[in-house]
Amino acid sequence: MSQSKVSRIETGRLLPSIVDVEQMLTALGVDDAIRHELLALVRVANSEYQDVRASVRRGLHHRQRELAALETNAIRMRHFLPTLVTGLLQVPEYMRAAMSTPVVPAEGDVTRAVALKLERQAVLHNKVKTFEFLLTESAARWRLCEPSVMAVQIDHLVSLSRLPNIRIGVLPLSARVPDGAFHTFVTYDRRLSDQ
Repeated sequence: MSQSKVSRIETGRLLPSIVDVEQMLTALGVDDAIRHELLALVRVANSEYQDVRASVRRGLHHRQRELAALETNAIRMRHFLPTLVTGLLQVPEYMRAAMSTPVVPAEGDVTRAVALKLERQAVLHNKVKTFEFLLTESAARWRLCEPSVMAVQIDHLVSLSRLPNIRIGVLPLSARVPDGAFHTFVTYDRRLSDQ
C-alpha cells in the first residue's frame, strides 16, 4: 500500500476498504480478537457489497485487485454461487458476458477487468491453498452465453474439478432447500484445513 494511500486514509479523505484494513492489521501484527472487532466495524462503515453502478463508476478492475489480495492471504476459500459461475472458474468469453451490465462501462474497463480475473486464476494452481465451490444447478446451466461458449465453460469446470486442491459441487434443482440463499458469498480462511 502506498504512503499516499495511507495518508489519505489517516486524514479521512479515503474510506479504507475491508481489504485495506485487513492488510494494515496483518502488517501491524494485530491479534485475532482485536482483528475481528475492527473488521466488524469496517463492515458497518464500508459495506463489502456495492451496487453495479458504483462498481462500474469506480472501475471494475479495482474490485479484481481487492479479490486478488484476499485470495493471496487465504489458505482455504469457500464459494457459494447461486446464479453465476464465479470469476475464478470462468472462461474469458463467460467473464465478458458476466461483466456486461445494464450500466455499460467503458470497453477498456471490461477488458482490463477480464485480464485481471485471468491473472487471479493462477491462485487455483497453488497446492497450499484449497478451494470449495458450491454452485446451484441453475448457475451451471444458465445460458449466459452462446451454447458453444457454455460447453467450453462446463468443460473448464470439469477440468478444474480434477485438481487435487479444488472441490466443485452442484446443488441440484431437485434438492429441497428450506432457506433461500439469494446472494453469493465467499469465506477466506487463513488457517490450514483441519481435514
